[in-house]
Amino acid sequence: MEANKIVDWAHLIGVIAEAGLTYASDSNDLKRYGVIKEAAQDMLSHYREPHEDLPRRVPNGENKIYLTFDDGPDPVYTPQILDLLKKYGITCTFFLMGERVREHPHIVKRILDEGHAIGNHTYTHPYMVLLNEKELNEELSRTDEAMRDAVGFAPVLFRPPYGLLNQGDIDLVRARGYEIMMWSEEFEMFDWSFPGVDNMVRLIEEKTEAGSIILLHDGGGNREETVRTVEKVVPLLLERGFHFASDYLEQSRNEHGHEAAGTAR
Repeated sequence: MEANKIVDWAHLIGVIAEAGLTYASDSNDLKRYGVIKEAAQDMLSHYREPHEDLPRRVPNGENKIYLTFDDGPDPVYTPQILDLLKKYGITCTFFLMGERVREHPHIVKRILDEGHAIGNHTYTHPYMVLLNEKELNEELSRTDEAMRDAVGFAPVLFRPPYGLLNQGDIDLVRARGYEIMMWSEEFEMFDWSFPGVDNMVRLIEEKTEAGSIILLHDGGGNREETVRTVEKVVPLLLERGFHFASDYLEQSRNEHGHEAAGTAR
């Protein structure tokens, strides 16, 4: 079996197990999903190398949290989400795929016009652990070019598809001037698996704390549950005094002792 198929299946099995562990309440189910997750991780270990820990939250004393969306822009769901963010007066960060930026540049412009941050999420959403240096550079460069054509600049923020990358990938991405933004591990909501709006709202409300980075998806499929989750959970978090921020780049570089820089490269 080709490596791409092995990684694809192992990753799919792993995230299904993660989703099960996130939402299961029965102890027997938790054990079953735990075994499945371990098996999937063992399969992926043949393609993943150890790498440095990447920040999963943004320590701050201002009750800031970071809402992020991957895999857009989508012509149906991204505008709906933008409408809700505008309604509640908050900003967030969108990690965009280059091929979708090419298809919907007007949505990228709207994202920026309404005060949100954007990041590079590669051109085709590949498994980075299977790419050679030339292929990875092409994924990044093509997305940068699509961004520049759409809005006049290429963003600094980057998020790896599936969260899968090796140390060599990290080194290459940083050498090109990107800042990697992951997400808080407890905030992979698996919204693509239709876990239910109430389940997602409950978990986000229970687990959010200052510095949390929440991951949802505005593209890649039916995102009706994601839209409804945003509609329900944002006012609940605002009532608790959280401030939705899109200044990860500045906060991250200050936290790590670097001089804060702009959002463009």
